[in-house]
Amino acid sequence: MGFILQQQRRAIEAVFSPIALTLFPDCSFVFEGTPLNLLGVSEGVGTCANVKDINVAVFSMEFPFNPEFHRLPEFPTRCLGAVILRNPTKIEIDELKKERHYLEQGRLAVEGLRFAAVSPKQFRFQSNGRSTTYVRL
Repeated sequence: MGFILQQQRRAIEAVFSPIALTLFPDCSFVFEGTPLNLLGVSEGVGTCANVKDINVAVFSMEFPFNPEFHRLPEFPTRCLGAVILRNPTKIEIDELKKERHYLEQGRLAVEGLRFAAVSPKQFRFQSNGRSTTYVRL
């Protein structure tokens, strides 16, 4: 990636909480009762990351896995954090407009996760209370 600023990785680093999870192909992931799609892993390598050597699992409820845009890791994969990729809420957009940081750009949001419960084949998450938006490039 060279010197391209990676807005999504910066947003992930701003909201993730350190949690250790190892991803296996037969695991399921749930956020407040809703199944999550594993979209991939944000790797903490190179100039794209300020937080080095920390892989963060990226999930979504809104976006299905699409092999044209997403890449699953080789399993098993160890991550030290997890986030949900989603569309911004109306509240988040209104807040950006109040701060004059919104110029009708296409935006996405990431929300940090923490464990609610863990079993051998299922990870249950809840929000860690931190989210942010970034301009989708």
